[in-house]
Amino acid sequence: MLNDIDLKEIEKKAWMRTYEDGFIDIIIGVLLIVFAIMPFVDQLIGRWYILIMATLPALFSISLIHFGKKKITAPRIGFAKFGAERKSAQKKSLSLSLLSSVILVTLVLFTAFGLFSKVFGITLSGFKVPFTIAIGVMALMWFKARILQVPRLEIYGVVIGCGVISIEILRDIVGRPWHNVISWGVPGVIILLYGLHLLVTFTRKYPLPIEGSEV
Repeated sequence: MLNDIDLKEIEKKAWMRTYEDGFIDIIIGVLLIVFAIMPFVDQLIGRWYILIMATLPALFSISLIHFGKKKITAPRIGFAKFGAERKSAQKKSLSLSLLSSVILVTLVLFTAFGLFSKVFGITLSGFKVPFTIAIGVMALMWFKARILQVPRLEIYGVVIGCGVISIEILRDIVGRPWHNVISWGVPGVIILLYGLHLLVTFTRKYPLPIEGSEV
């Protein structure tokens, strides 16, 4: 029994350590900043900016996780093999992210091309779209925080949700496209900077073996 408890505690510490590198925070921050600059991309290429929004963040996320974990995280803390419960949590988190991405892209696409009224006869205006997105984001981040046991994701959900809701409020104050830039960009910059802070702290806390031997 004691050995089982010790092994579970070791696995928990290793699990939490894998999220100390800040990569998940950096990805969220960059994703929000991409949303923030989309109005300018829209002005350049038109409403087909949705294709960029759907592909570039995904490619960046995959590349950062693959190379970041391989080149920065693993050399410092090793590569941990987790049990079935942890692996299941990772799969559920990934599934939630993919599902939410599809829903978000679809929502933005339908809104951009006015398809809600054409297909469903529904007119979305005012706070309907940002409120729907905000609730969805907060619910997603809450579930991911619980599944991955990373509490700060819940805070991110609230911050992002409030930013999204502020889109309609800021539209009358600062006008287009700055209402979008502020609503997505401010939370994005904050989360990105915190992610970079975590990454720097992580590299200092867990130096490479060669670096550690030189101290």
